[in-house]
Amino acid sequence: MCGILCLVTGSDCSDSFLRGIISSAGNGGLLQRRGPDYQGYMETSLDSTWKVLSYSTVLHMRGELCKQPVCNSTSGGILLWNGEVFGGIQVPDLANDTEVLISLLDGCKDDEQILSVFKQIQGPYAFVYIKKNRRELWFGRDVFGRRSLTFLLNPDSKDLYLSSVALSQIIELNSGGQWKELAAAGIYKLVVGENGYKIDCFPWKHNTITPNEELRSSIVHDSLLELPNFHSLNLTIPSTDDLILLPDSVDIDKVLTFTATNLQQECEKFLEKLKLAVYRRVGGHSYVCDKCRIDSNCAMSHISVMFSGGIDSMMLAYLADQCVPKNQPIDLLNVAFETGSGGSYDVPDRVTGRLALTELATDRVWNFVEIDVTKEELQRYRKERVSELIWPLNSVLDDSIGCAMWFASRGRGSIVSADGSKILYTSTSRVVLSGLGADEQLGGYSRHRSSFQQNGFDGLLAEIDLDVSRISARNLGRDDRVVSDHGKEARFPFLDEEFVSFLNSLPIEKKMDLRLPRGVGEKLLLRACATKCGLHSTARLAKRAIQFGSRIAKCENRKEKGSDVCDRLHHVQGHKT
Repeated sequence: MCGILCLVTGSDCSDSFLRGIISSAGNGGLLQRRGPDYQGYMETSLDSTWKVLSYSTVLHMRGELCKQPVCNSTSGGILLWNGEVFGGIQVPDLANDTEVLISLLDGCKDDEQILSVFKQIQGPYAFVYIKKNRRELWFGRDVFGRRSLTFLLNPDSKDLYLSSVALSQIIELNSGGQWKELAAAGIYKLVVGENGYKIDCFPWKHNTITPNEELRSSIVHDSLLELPNFHSLNLTIPSTDDLILLPDSVDIDKVLTFTATNLQQECEKFLEKLKLAVYRRVGGHSYVCDKCRIDSNCAMSHISVMFSGGIDSMMLAYLADQCVPKNQPIDLLNVAFETGSGGSYDVPDRVTGRLALTELATDRVWNFVEIDVTKEELQRYRKERVSELIWPLNSVLDDSIGCAMWFASRGRGSIVSADGSKILYTSTSRVVLSGLGADEQLGGYSRHRSSFQQNGFDGLLAEIDLDVSRISARNLGRDDRVVSDHGKEARFPFLDEEFVSFLNSLPIEKKMDLRLPRGVGEKLLLRACATKCGLHSTARLAKRAIQFGSRIAKCENRKEKGSDVCDRLHHVQGHKT
């Protein structure tokens, strides 16, 4: 993983221009915190007028450390890579995927070959690739938008900035420009010509995102980028014969046991695909912890899970236990915000987290990290750190989820020892698993139930289709920015390409049945799998969003809607509404 900062400029700016920005974004700033292991700078010309200034920071995760920006001395190709190749392209164990990619890209002779490389990649990424001999700069995000890339376009000079995080100091130098998240609409190609540059967009087939307004004057090619062997969402409306006969009264245990038996093949395939997705993200590589970095056999935690005790995080913890060596502890990160005048932290997620812990295997050390956040600490770090990471997003929901994930992924709290005393503890893991993506695909949101109640399966399928196709535009860029601020990498097994394709292939009635009550019908297939795995208490829990389960939404006693603009984020320079 890395932090990316790139400037395409036709202005007569000196080498010290971007270095001035780097001195604040690097040197302990937003970009260096993303990549504490190395930082590098490079400048290259595309023609006599336009040049590219590039800066990158590196979080070393696998293989030998690959310094970035990485340059091919023969072809002159330059790559800034913030991603992980989990499949699709062969990366040998202990090899570095950045080096594999620069070799593949520099061997490409035309657009089709370059695009073929990116559509084959299974895994999250954002990148900038400079092909100097063709006066081109390629950039983009994966189809699900799992890595952040923001941009700012100066309306006068046409200078284009690309960055993993929105940097307020650049606003001061670009009157009229504003940072925006780059839409994960496809792969973009900037080509320098006699009259400046133009930007082409090669769109993804599997989402409905359109390029940002500033880039809409570009050519959007009709030929769609299609992931290999990827199923589109099954939109078949179930017939009466496809649906199970509902009993007069719902016994949750009987329904889940029946479903696990009735959908035995689907459950087995679900667990097989999800376990593979987890393994790709936690096993089979030389991942190291944040302390040792050079010894992957140390006994400290390499892996952590955002852990509310809900069914999504519980299933990830259960499967991670099967993929991580038993001598390595796994950290379960459970965040709670201060409630009431007495400073209580017994919030719903803390209660369910402790309960879920009793269902996990006993032959492993599980560090249940109780991360307690006071109101004063929330307000301090929101102002000092989190606001600029959430930017350019600015809603109340972005504030709540962004702050909760920042404190959780920081991993600073306490664990309970064998004698019941609390011991201060900070997670050393560099990989943080998140259950994001399960609700969108398996009917976990209240709007899915509302659509079903109003318009039946037609309405439900339309809502699921919308959620899956627009997931890159919702919150993944924000989550990447807040987690990476601690020198950690968020990984999303439920958004593994093969797993998403498998879920897309299933008929809707085999994934959810919203005729059943809340806590049963949504994510029915996942609940049946949890029951099959012996996670009976977890399988019965209803969906609870992190902002409610952690009680951050009540910490400051504010009455506001999640979609409202959050006035607590306005102090960020250039953050206009």
